[in-house]
Amino acid sequence: MLFRSVWLESKSKPCAFTVEQLRAAIEAQVARYVADGTCLARDNVAYSFGADFIPSAKAYGLLDEAGPSNLLKESCARLVVGRAGRDVKPYRTGVIGDGWQSFRMHLSESGAALRLMLWIKPDGSIVFANIGPKWELKISKRCDGA
Repeated sequence: MLFRSVWLESKSKPCAFTVEQLRAAIEAQVARYVADGTCLARDNVAYSFGADFIPSAKAYGLLDEAGPSNLLKESCARLVVGRAGRDVKPYRTGVIGDGWQSFRMHLSESGAALRLMLWIKPDGSIVFANIGPKWELKISKRCDGA
C-alpha cells in the first residue's frame, strides 16, 4: 500500500524535466542512429513540442525525473530521422489551419495501448502534441512549439 501512495504522490507533482532535456535525450538517440548507420545526419527533420506533450508523457509513465523512457525517446528519434515506417498512421482530424496534418504512432499494444500524437507541418517539421491511450481519441492543438 505504501508503494501505491508514493507512486500516486509522484504523479501529482510537477515534472521538473524540461523541453531542453527531452530534446537532448532525443538528439543523443538520433546521434546513435547516425553512428550505427541507421540513418544519415541529413535525414533529420525539425521538431518541437506542444504544451501538452511533457505533462501527458509524465501522466502515462513515459517521463520522470530520471528522464524519458527508452520507448519515448526512441519513438521520437525514429520519427525525427524518418524511420518510423508503418507505425505512423494519419489521424482522423485530417488537415487543419495552415496545412498541418495529424498523425498517431502506436507506442504499445497492451495495457493502455498508448499513442504518440503528432502534427506534421507542410514544411515536413514535426510537432509532438501529446501522449494518450488508444480509447481517448484526442490530439492536442496547443502547439505553439517549444
